[in-house]
Amino acid sequence: VLGRAAWATQIESIGVNAMADDDPQSNYDKLDVLTLTTLLINPEKGPHVHQRALSAMSHLNPEQRRTRMITVMRNIARMPERYDEEVVMSVAEILATDPDPEATQAMIEVLLDILMMAMTNRDALSAGFRTYFYEALVTRTRDGDLEIWAELLPQFTPRHLVAMVVDPAAGPLQALDPVTLMDRLAEPERTRALASTLMGLLSMPDREEQFNSVMECLQRSAEPGPLEQSLDAIAKRWENAGKAGNSKFTEAAEKVLATLDTRPRTGREKLMGKRPWAL
Repeated sequence: VLGRAAWATQIESIGVNAMADDDPQSNYDKLDVLTLTTLLINPEKGPHVHQRALSAMSHLNPEQRRTRMITVMRNIARMPERYDEEVVMSVAEILATDPDPEATQAMIEVLLDILMMAMTNRDALSAGFRTYFYEALVTRTRDGDLEIWAELLPQFTPRHLVAMVVDPAAGPLQALDPVTLMDRLAEPERTRALASTLMGLLSMPDREEQFNSVMECLQRSAEPGPLEQSLDAIAKRWENAGKAGNSKFTEAAEKVLATLDTRPRTGREKLMGKRPWAL
């Protein structure tokens, strides 16, 4: 009977492509962590192979598999459309149920990838998966976890903080108070982040608390240049929404503009009906 190392060597000698959908779980249980990782980062292997590899991975020592699971999760984040949803959830669950603070650090590192994806291609990872991952992460509050949070949160970029608010699935992340973290940024990054968040929140009536917090921050102080650029963009969206008959958006946008746009209205703007909220 082949031992684990001998079996892995044999598998590697014929290539991991030899693993097929009908191979029994016992074959996967004999593979080493490197071979299992190779199977998991290959989207062509399909959900049956991936689930068996994950089952084998789940029985390994967490110390042995942790960094490999980060590799797998990041690979999924780069091409989520090529992975089965249940496989993605299983990968996240293995990380989420690892109680070691190093797993918390790993999940935060993966979080940064997920947030950037939510800003560029929101549908790539399902809202259900993102919510599950966010919930699992914010519940990690043991003493060792808190030290990791304290070390890594200041390293979040303004774009990460914006995504933590405007991703519709990011309700659980509001426990981290990303608006306050934005408010502590140096200018002009502070105003840019807050204004970008405000633009995203105009279409998210369920985030009223965050919307009001952002408005308060911008009313208290703001860099004129970045704020005016964002207000001009909101004004353009207000105009387009009016033409499209989107009264809810036009009302919300006009309230924002009436509060934050303190620039005088020119005679030309009055004649053309531009910026009616301005004095």
